[in-house]
Amino acid sequence: MIRVGSLFRELRRRGVLQTTAVYIVGAWVILQAANVLFPGAGIPDSAIRFVFIGAVVGFPLVMTFGWMYDITVTGIRRTPASELASGDNLPLRKPDYILLATLATLATGLVVGVFAQVMNQAQPTDVVAAELTAAENSIAVLPFVNMSDSADNEYFGDGIAEELLNELANLASLQVAARTSSFFFKGKNEPIQSIGRQLGVRNVLEGSVRKSGNRLRITAQLINVANGYHLWSETYDRKMGDIFAIQEDIARAITTALEVKILGHESRRLSKSPTDNFGAYDFFLLGQHHREQRNPESLEKSLELFDQALELDDQFALGYAEKALSYLYQAYYSGRSPEDVVALTEPLLRKSLELDPDLPKAHATRASVRLLVRDFEAADAGYRKALELRPNYSGAWGNLGFSMVLQSRLEEAAAAYEKSEVLDPLNATQHYNFGALKMLTGRYDEGLAEFKKVVELSPERTATAAAITHWSIVYGRFEEAAQWALKSLAKEPDSVRTPRSLAQIYGNLGIWDKAWEALSRANEMSPDNVGVFREVANFYFQTSDHAGFSSFVASEYEKIDRSASSQYSPTDQARYFWHGVSALLEGNYIQAVDDLTESAGGEDGIVNAVYDEITALKYIAYAYQKQGQDDAAAALLTQCLDLAKNALAQGWNTPAIHYRTAQVYALLGDSDNAIAELQQAVDKGWRAAGGLERDPLWSPLQEDVRFQAIVTQVNDDLEVQRNRVAVILAEL
Repeated sequence: MIRVGSLFRELRRRGVLQTTAVYIVGAWVILQAANVLFPGAGIPDSAIRFVFIGAVVGFPLVMTFGWMYDITVTGIRRTPASELASGDNLPLRKPDYILLATLATLATGLVVGVFAQVMNQAQPTDVVAAELTAAENSIAVLPFVNMSDSADNEYFGDGIAEELLNELANLASLQVAARTSSFFFKGKNEPIQSIGRQLGVRNVLEGSVRKSGNRLRITAQLINVANGYHLWSETYDRKMGDIFAIQEDIARAITTALEVKILGHESRRLSKSPTDNFGAYDFFLLGQHHREQRNPESLEKSLELFDQALELDDQFALGYAEKALSYLYQAYYSGRSPEDVVALTEPLLRKSLELDPDLPKAHATRASVRLLVRDFEAADAGYRKALELRPNYSGAWGNLGFSMVLQSRLEEAAAAYEKSEVLDPLNATQHYNFGALKMLTGRYDEGLAEFKKVVELSPERTATAAAITHWSIVYGRFEEAAQWALKSLAKEPDSVRTPRSLAQIYGNLGIWDKAWEALSRANEMSPDNVGVFREVANFYFQTSDHAGFSSFVASEYEKIDRSASSQYSPTDQARYFWHGVSALLEGNYIQAVDDLTESAGGEDGIVNAVYDEITALKYIAYAYQKQGQDDAAAALLTQCLDLAKNALAQGWNTPAIHYRTAQVYALLGDSDNAIAELQQAVDKGWRAAGGLERDPLWSPLQEDVRFQAIVTQVNDDLEVQRNRVAVILAEL
């Protein structure tokens, strides 16, 4: 056994100890240089670990070389085997050259590998990309870390960050990432560069809050995303009541550091405290915290807390607006009726705007209440006022876009959604809405990408898979629809949406037995579901089962609530529609016109119809034609054509709009335009096994060879998809 002393002398003789010391010092210098130089070069901190790994892996290679060889004035020589051997280093032999070549290859590979990893970390997909896409003056405010002894004080740090974010969002010359996206990183150990890239900002504000008795300690630092440098930092150790002065100091320090131009009215807004009562402000922040949990219990709790805030300060304008917003949320998360929401919020918002006419939150909340009851003019005016006051108001941009969608003004909706998505890139709801809009405008792949982003950001949302299934069916992509239907089934096995979707897939493919199985299952799960009713009626219609169709819609027709004074329920409207179609097929055209007119909302409904309601108008026109009332039919068809053209001009571009337009042209006797529009529908993905062959609205084209060619094209494609879908759904 080799003694320790002998081994030490041998290591010294061979120069291994000296080599080790030089290597360790050199590696330390390289690591320190990387730590200093990488941020300035836009290379993220995570790349430094590859340099460290390279240093560790390179150590045994260097030690092997130091043990066996010496570098002399005459070149590399082999170290003698022992002190008793000749004192001179020995010349290299063939095995030495092989070993040295191996060591050199390993060392070169190590250097190249580490360099590649370092450069990969600095690719434009990281920090450089953020610099290319982020606005010059852009910032994200991260949730302030709770440093208090109690975890119950976490709401306070979140609230401070949100209020700072809102203050900065009032500045027209500064782009501010919205709350949902900034708070996405709460509790996550993400590098600043990664956060900046994902939010599309150049700067990030982070900080911490400690509450202790009547004292408040807040630290804040503004960091440049590109290089990680602190542009500004400060610590505030003051009384609780100084919170508003601290927030103003932080906001003004940020604008100074970023050289942001502040207009006069913006400066006054920064200086204005929402309340002079810290206790009211504390209840207010806690109320916001509970509301963001968005469930019935938390919303009730938020209302109680806002009441406590307003008891302490009845001049708290923002408090009234936030309480109104909690009532509005109850319409979506607690089932409160729109009428109740209007009655409860109107006095609160009136009071809020009396106290502060330029409060963006009050204008935006009032707009959302008006949107809830489809008062589009008032809603749009409210959102635009809020955006005039706070240009970076992501929620107002998104809701304005949704209002535009409801009004079929899709191009305007897209512009609003794009602005909202820039400000709030990690908001799953915004991606969901934008995905639906892109589907409506004919951009299937872009829409699918938006929905997949929702799956990424919010995997617990069960509606996303169902939405992708729906749009895949609309665009005739039944393989994708089947795959997403299975995912939907796994997420919500008890939901009626999945068997409904499966029925649509099977029905469009012409697999009628499977379609009926799925419909029967859906009907068992939800016998009063209007969507299931429509699918059952459509099943009978497309299979030409006239006896079954007539019997089914007649029994449903008897259930109509005719006591309704002005507007029927969606279910009753569907019952009128399908009973009218059944009467049409039986040649009872007067009954058909009566029922279809009721389904359209009566004569007033026909006059004021929007694009998405033209199906009933087409069938009424067809019934008029069958009665010889050509002028009445032509007037309705011209109205349908105008509505469809206007919808196309507004951005609608689904397969369905071309399909519907083609039917209008067919009934008008314009076969060339009918074929052209139908071909566009098919090219965009329209696929239905029974529609082209069985819908009476196609009767004017049934003998046209061009129409027959399209039918063949559709059936050929359906045959291919039919086999593939059968494989995907074989496990059901």
